[in-house]
Formats: sequence, C-alpha cells, structure tokens
Amino acid sequence: TYIYILLTLVFFDSIEQISTPFFLNDAIRWCAYYSLGNALGSYYLRWLEKNGNAYFAILLTSIIYITIILLQISPSHSIINSLVSNTKTITFIAFVIPLFSLLKNVQNNKVLHILSFYGKNSLSVLGFHVPILIIFQRIVTKIWGGVNYWGGFICFVATALILYILIPITNKLFPNILNTKKKL
Repeated sequence: TYIYILLTLVFFDSIEQISTPFFLNDAIRWCAYYSLGNALGSYYLRWLEKNGNAYFAILLTSIIYITIILLQISPSHSIINSLVSNTKTITFIAFVIPLFSLLKNVQNNKVLHILSFYGKNSLSVLGFHVPILIIFQRIVTKIWGGVNYWGGFICFVATALILYILIPITNKLFPNILNTKKKL
C-alpha cells in the first residue's frame, strides 16, 4: 500500500498525461489519497485527540500550506511538481481534519451539518463529482472562455448542489452500491 501511495504521488504528473477512459488516471491519484487515509488516518485522529495537538496541527499545516503558496513553487520537472502539488493537497486535508474536530462540539450549526453530509457520503462524492464538475466547467468555459476564480467557485457550488440532491436519490434507489442499506 505504501509503495503504491508513494509511486502514485511522485509520478502523478506523468500518469495524468496518459489518456484513459472513465477518468482512470484521476482515479489512480484519488485512490492513493484514499489509501493514505486508510493507512494513516486513524493514527492521525488519535494523535489529534491528545490535548493541544489539534491546535498544533492547524498551525503547522497552515505554515506549510502558506509557505508553498507564497513561494509559488511550480517546478518544471514533473516529479518535483507532483510532490509539491500532492504536498499542498495533503497539507490542506491535514489542516481541515483538526479544524473540524475542534468545531464538532458546536451544536445546531447548519454549515457543519451540510459538511457532515458530504463526509458521510464521501465515496459517492468521489464517484460522482468529476462527471458533474466537467459539465459545469464546460459551461463556464463557453461563457467566460476559461475557468477563473469566480468560474471555479460557480462550478464548485453547482457541483455541490447537484451532489446534495443526487446522493440521497442514489442511496435510496441503489442502497447496495455503497452499502447504504439499512441494517435490520
């Protein structure tokens, strides 16, 4: 598992250049993140539960992420570029997890309820978001000639809304696909 994760994260730029049907090249990358979460996620969550570690993780990941952004590291070598890009993504994920762990005690928070929906249905989100996102990216590109920050935001919101509607329907109609069938 660790060898797969390492090879995928190091060579993703090369893998991404291979034309594949059904987004298989993207699936290779996201499966590496999924595998990384399965391999190390429980250790990270237990570490975060110790007093003060969540605050330290937020501070450290913020510093790393902001440093990468400020230095605008975008090397031309594909292996280094893959490492920088994946470090940025993993750092962002490692930032969000302790942030929400600190916010979990906030009662009746609608934003956290919505985010919890996406977290509980993360496999459905992973499976459905790319085809939906591509449709909105093409629409935005037709209208504005490309996806800028506002176009990206529009794509994100539209995709999130479609997923919010689509996921309960698919969970009800096809409960065995992701084992959402109610236990008796």
